[in-house]
Amino acid sequence: MSNQFQAFFQGEGTERITAFSDGVFAISITLLVLDLRLPEASGPLSDLALAQALWGLAPRVYAYALSFVVVGMYWIAHHRVLRWVRRFDGGFLWWNLLYLLVIAFIPFPTSVLASHPDTTVSAAFYVGTLALVGVLSLGLWQHAVAHGLLVEAITPALVRYVYWRVIVSTAIYLVAMPVAIISPPAATLSGLLVPLAMRPLTHLLGRRR
Repeated sequence: MSNQFQAFFQGEGTERITAFSDGVFAISITLLVLDLRLPEASGPLSDLALAQALWGLAPRVYAYALSFVVVGMYWIAHHRVLRWVRRFDGGFLWWNLLYLLVIAFIPFPTSVLASHPDTTVSAAFYVGTLALVGVLSLGLWQHAVAHGLLVEAITPALVRYVYWRVIVSTAIYLVAMPVAIISPPAATLSGLLVPLAMRPLTHLLGRRR
């Protein structure tokens, strides 16, 4: 392949990839709040009626806050990954697009969860979407490692650490899908276990390194 063709399919630096990705994350996390709105009323509400209406939004506020934290955690992880990527190729661009496709989709399962907070289907749909993000994140990292897209200074220990972070977080969401049959709220809260699981993983792999 000539240098011109290589330059067409490959490139150095990830500034534009980072900027585009950050834009998708920002839009996705902003769309979450659009599902928070009071029901239509024929006239002004009394204090009691307004308080009841606001209380009725509790499931939607819960879904919004939960997804805000989850999307935020995915943004942090994606930001950290791109710090170690020094160049890109066509495959990496497509993996990143597929990853962002699901990130931009998250407001929809969040809305379904907010409307049906106690159903197995809504909880399984929600955590299943988050598990898919993890699978695509793993594919993105695997492609970068396999095609030599990472910075030369990265160590094998750090490469393995990123692998295990993605695998553990994805496994949590996959396990949460059958949990949704027993307890939908417990399944949706599984995302909050991810940062807790990262602490012992970081300590363990750090000691092995």
